[in-house]
Amino acid sequence: MSAPLSDVGTECRLRPQLVVRGLRVTAARERQRELVREVSFDLSAGETMAIVGESGSGKSMTARSIVGLLPSGVSAHGSVTFAGESLLGARPRVLRSIRGARIALLLQDPFAVLNPVQTVREHILESLPTQVRRNRALAREQVEDRLQEVGLSYDRVGASYPFQLSGGMRQRVALAAALARDPELLIADEPTTALDVSAQADVLGLLRSLTQRRGMALLLITHDLRVALSASDRVLVMYAGTILERGPAPALMRAPRHPYTLGLLLAEPPVSHFVERLRSAPGDATSTAEPLAGCAFAARCRWRASECVATRPSLRAVGEGRESACLRIGRIAGEMQAELAAPSGGSPPIAPGNAPPICRFEAVSKRYRTRELFGRAREAQAVREVSFEVGADESVGLVGETGSGKTTLARCLLGLTRPDSGRITLGAHDVTDYRRLSSGERTRVRQLVQVVFQDPYGSLNPALTTRATLGEAIRHRRDGTGGADVEQLLSLVGLPAWSATRRPVALSGGERQRVAIARAVAVAPQLLVCDEPVASLDVSVQAQILELLRDIRRRLGTSLLFITHDLSVVRQMTDRIVVLHRGQVVESGATARVLDAPTHPYTVQLIHAATQLAG
Repeated sequence: MSAPLSDVGTECRLRPQLVVRGLRVTAARERQRELVREVSFDLSAGETMAIVGESGSGKSMTARSIVGLLPSGVSAHGSVTFAGESLLGARPRVLRSIRGARIALLLQDPFAVLNPVQTVREHILESLPTQVRRNRALAREQVEDRLQEVGLSYDRVGASYPFQLSGGMRQRVALAAALARDPELLIADEPTTALDVSAQADVLGLLRSLTQRRGMALLLITHDLRVALSASDRVLVMYAGTILERGPAPALMRAPRHPYTLGLLLAEPPVSHFVERLRSAPGDATSTAEPLAGCAFAARCRWRASECVATRPSLRAVGEGRESACLRIGRIAGEMQAELAAPSGGSPPIAPGNAPPICRFEAVSKRYRTRELFGRAREAQAVREVSFEVGADESVGLVGETGSGKTTLARCLLGLTRPDSGRITLGAHDVTDYRRLSSGERTRVRQLVQVVFQDPYGSLNPALTTRATLGEAIRHRRDGTGGADVEQLLSLVGLPAWSATRRPVALSGGERQRVAIARAVAVAPQLLVCDEPVASLDVSVQAQILELLRDIRRRLGTSLLFITHDLSVVRQMTDRIVVLHRGQVVESGATARVLDAPTHPYTVQLIHAATQLAG
């Protein structure tokens, strides 16, 4: 292989590979709007730097500016130099010659990036240099080497198509293709967001090892501070287009030097213990996209003073290798450290003892039969002999990696697919096969169970206002109440009255998910199925939504079937968990008992991966 080996010296590590100075990104609409303001940083060969922040912070715009991939109507100003060559204002031909060859991109969703009608071998092959592709023997050798470098076997996956691979394997294929031409810089934009906890840990570990062995620079873009701290040497924290803090990852984890960074740390749900109240910064990051003359974070900061509103702070040194844009950090650092160190644990609420089950799965099995390309048939066992129940006023978590069968069970419960064998009951109704239910029975069942999906934008009708969406749901309530309850539902999920007139596109991700939850509880269901309801949300918004679901459960007595791959979330949200592996239940029991003293090797593996990410 032509990749550099592990003897990359200190001189290589200290040489700046990427130099960004005074980067500004503006959007020309009715008036020019700044999306990124005065961003500067260096990135050396062999070094990993993470840019972390909530949606709208400007982190992806910063990355796109580097490689000239900004959307139409958006322009970059300042200076971006890569290996001594200026990139801002470079001709498209020059940028095309650099992208893929010297600067590679690894994006969030590998399934969207990979061509569904190309095999893994073909993906890697087309990414290799032309002279290599012309030599059949050398090309085969290079494809094998590239797959082996990311932990995949050519014999096992070379002839496979993307849809035949797990999420983690698809991301490894995308990484192998990105590295096929031995780039000097890899920009990874949310590379683990769509992956389960084990795949996250594997991909992050792989990125670190490849960066160190190749002497390649890695720029990691993420909204997950746990990922940033576990996978990078330095962290740059952005908010509303500005840098608020930067420094070495270990130091930032031990002692944050900006209230926003502290807020991100406190909002992370711990995997080790239950927290009585999940923390989040007040307000919404999207509302501060155009800050006033002062600090961008002032509106959400509990320590703000008049000087914070009047003066825009700039980064200044607050220790060796540390910089902060907080005007008051010298006076509040002690309070921040005390808050970070304060014990946050508590005792989870006592689950009902012998509550009658609202939902029961009995030996449920499901196989999927598909016809692949060129007519080949394929069968996959999604779930096998799965049995468990959810009691009244109980929260049960379904935990497992992608492909473990979690969502298949939820689809069977909701009537979106039928199990091949077994029995599912909901209240007094047998819902194993919805086709056998009368029209009236189906209506009653739909009132008993509702669902909150992962993507609120995809689950809401984009043409309907919030009022119309909730009004439509209210008309199906068992008590037949009318549209006057819209305001009560908005209040229940913490949305302002003005949101009733807004369509989904005008709401933030957190606001859309609140609308989706309001619609689900509008019919007063006894069971709420939550299918990864916070997986795509920023950490602060995630904390708000989880607290909202807790509050709804307390106030309405609604049972939860909580589907997630995040053990930190399941610790905070459930009384019992059911661990699934390859379609089978491998362990179940009280949440605290299973997470504190697992008995199955697969559960131990999941907890180990989650602990690694948590630092």
